Amino acid sequence: GLKMVGVVLPGGSTTAEPSAQDMLALMDLIDRYNVPAIFTENVASDSIAAQIAEETGVELVSLYTESLGDPGSGAATYLEYTRYNAQAIYDVLSCCQMRPRN
Repeated sequence: GLKMVGVVLPGGSTTAEPSAQDMLALMDLIDRYNVPAIFTENVASDSIAAQIAEETGVELVSLYTESLGDPGSGAATYLEYTRYNAQAIYDVLSCCQMRPRN
């Protein structure tokens, strides 16, 4: 299943930046729960998420959230957008199960 253990930008703001303490806490959760991926929105900057993904060794996956993709992107219609997101989530989660590490 899909379980959210944390967020990169608290409150969903696209302009706020997490503190160093927030980032370390999130990286700890990623490690503790063996998180396989960080999901980002295609309409927002993913630079902070990319940094966290690189430092923790998890995959960074961009999902369509507020706009359709360009023609040929695989997300140019609502149906393609939904299938694209479902497939992207399935692909990254099908290999792993999130479990707290003891």
